[in-house]
Amino acid sequence: MKKLLLGALLLLSSCTNLFYFPSPQMLRTPSDVGIPYEPLSISHSPEPNLSGWFLPARGKARGTVLFLHGNAENISTHFANVYWLPEHGYQVFLFDYAGYGESQGSPSGDGIHTDVARMVRYVIANSRVTSTPLFLMGQSLGATMALYTASLPQFKDTFRGVIADSPFSSYRRIAREKLGLLWLTYILQWPLGFLVYDGYSPERTVSKIEIPVLLIHGLQDETVPPHHSRRLCELMGSRCERIEVPGVEHGKTLGQADIRAKIVLFFERTASATPFCIESSDQPLKTFSCTVDK
Repeated sequence: MKKLLLGALLLLSSCTNLFYFPSPQMLRTPSDVGIPYEPLSISHSPEPNLSGWFLPARGKARGTVLFLHGNAENISTHFANVYWLPEHGYQVFLFDYAGYGESQGSPSGDGIHTDVARMVRYVIANSRVTSTPLFLMGQSLGATMALYTASLPQFKDTFRGVIADSPFSSYRRIAREKLGLLWLTYILQWPLGFLVYDGYSPERTVSKIEIPVLLIHGLQDETVPPHHSRRLCELMGSRCERIEVPGVEHGKTLGQADIRAKIVLFFERTASATPFCIESSDQPLKTFSCTVDK
């Protein structure tokens, strides 16, 4: 149904903003599940105020993670993807984009990428981050933006590594795929696709990323098919590691215990500058690209 709705909306309005489905309603907080947190606010007039949370590490922080959530709802429904990290020693920053949750304004293609850049600058200026390795992590739309952000020259030396769960390689490509699912829009997928701005698509820029990247994708993901991650990993070459998870749908991979273990391993090895390579014999995971530049 979501695919049909996206296709119909693109046909009616051809608006790139329809990648964003924010909700202002905050459903719960980390304290509701026993996780300590601090509220955050990024305020720089005339830009909209952005609200977020800081999840402190249990004990001394081993690293810092900036998490970028997906295109719907807000951090109150996405923080379960990362609330397990503090117990492993990783402190977490997560924010809502403009128009999501308690953040002001409304989302747009340019605006949401500006929001992410503001989040990065806020985090690297925080005194709790200066002595720890910093990682960028995202899911779905957030994963797509994480890869694009990591490729930007101004953030070249900012992150130690990137984790992208279920990213799409191109805004225009994913829009055409959704339009192709409807008989009504099938023959229009190419002309309508040109109406979707593609300048922020990671397939255009990921070859510039010089740090380790871990891509994760469920093989039952029908929202963003796994071929998107495969294409991105090919473009990045040996800096990219990829895990495909059989039987897992979109947005479900970070709830898997074995995936969480692999993420912690990625942090540990990347923080220590040890070549990162996932053992290809692991089951039930399918892993690829076990080659690392010297």
